[in-house]
Amino acid sequence: MADEQLTQPIAEQILDSIGSSGQPPNYGFQFFTAGIDDYLSVIEHEFLEKKIKRGDKALKMVVAGYGSGKTHFLYCVREIAFKHNYVVSYVSLTHDATPFHDKSAVYKAVISNMLYPMEPEELMSGYELGIENFIKTWYANKLNEFKINSSNPGEIEERLEEYMGYLNQHNYENTSFSNAVREAFLALKDRRDSDFSLIMQWLKAEGIMTGAKGHNRFGILQPIDKKNAFDMLRSLIQWIKDIGYTGMILLFDEVEQRASLGSQQHRNLLGNLKELVDECSLGKIKSTMFFYAVPDTNFLTGNTGTHVALNQRLAGTFVPFDDHFGQKIFLENVTGTSKSIMLEIGIKLSHIYEIAYEVRFDVVIIEEAVGNIVDSTVEAKFAAAGTLRLLVQSLVRAFQYLQKKDGMRLDKAQSDEIVQKMARTESTGE
Repeated sequence: MADEQLTQPIAEQILDSIGSSGQPPNYGFQFFTAGIDDYLSVIEHEFLEKKIKRGDKALKMVVAGYGSGKTHFLYCVREIAFKHNYVVSYVSLTHDATPFHDKSAVYKAVISNMLYPMEPEELMSGYELGIENFIKTWYANKLNEFKINSSNPGEIEERLEEYMGYLNQHNYENTSFSNAVREAFLALKDRRDSDFSLIMQWLKAEGIMTGAKGHNRFGILQPIDKKNAFDMLRSLIQWIKDIGYTGMILLFDEVEQRASLGSQQHRNLLGNLKELVDECSLGKIKSTMFFYAVPDTNFLTGNTGTHVALNQRLAGTFVPFDDHFGQKIFLENVTGTSKSIMLEIGIKLSHIYEIAYEVRFDVVIIEEAVGNIVDSTVEAKFAAAGTLRLLVQSLVRAFQYLQKKDGMRLDKAQSDEIVQKMARTESTGE
């Protein structure tokens, strides 16, 4: 992406995000992406443009320690998916709010984070996630489409009814889901706000209400639970295709240290992952690509039948232009140990800093400073836990130093001090 597309507000947002938390921003990460272009190219051209678009499915496991670029990688995938008209749900997996060992929690997280393709301006200015905003946008888009061709309210109403008739011809695996999305659309059309809210309550897996004023009057007859959560997920994907999107990309990201699971929870996690892999293999889920980002693969170690079956199904390493059938993407092999890539990130971030703060660094001084910060990061004893996060946070501090000390160099001892300070902050949370 060319520098002229990088504006000062975007540059400031990038630095605010990575300087404070080391996390990539919702938009702008593209400007300092390095080392993963080959992976992204194959994902785009072999999968999103071909296999997934024609109705296939795929699952890739992204393996990288915390702070080593897995969230950045998933954001890059999201951007490509938007370009090809995919709905995306990025889910931060945590051991309490969104545990992968609970199917209903996984469904709830997916539907709460789903997002239609967005332009950069929307991503920067803020947006609403989830099924409620998604359905409102769906209805508004169809209404505007019909208004373009007619200004007659009666004719527009008729077109909306015809559209619902067309959608009713599609049979989804979960009948209650089919009824819910149809009735939600009609409730918006008829301005029945309370009915719409009630239907959203069910779609968000927040419970079911019985009785004369309950969900059954909409043809919603069963609660969402672990027994039907994957049925609901398949129905969601079928519906997304029917209303005009290419498919769905699901990004699961373990964003915190994995809690110690009880034996039953661990079995459930493995079982859910195995079921997801099998559904991809057997073709029950279509037009969908799953990415499951984890810090390591230790949870796959074991001698049970499920462990063995999963390891067989997840065998092979994804290698761009060589073996894109491999299931695992070892991201740290690409970005975490390559000084050349870290140097590239540093130089790109220095350009972003120059745009954000309207400064101009001397080329020799900035290259020396970036090189010293990279060396100090690699040498830091904490670097193994979040190399890239430590790198970008330290680089922002180095650029601040160079801006204040205009014309002065950042030597190795000073870069060591910056990196060690950031490493202590990262480890203690100060």
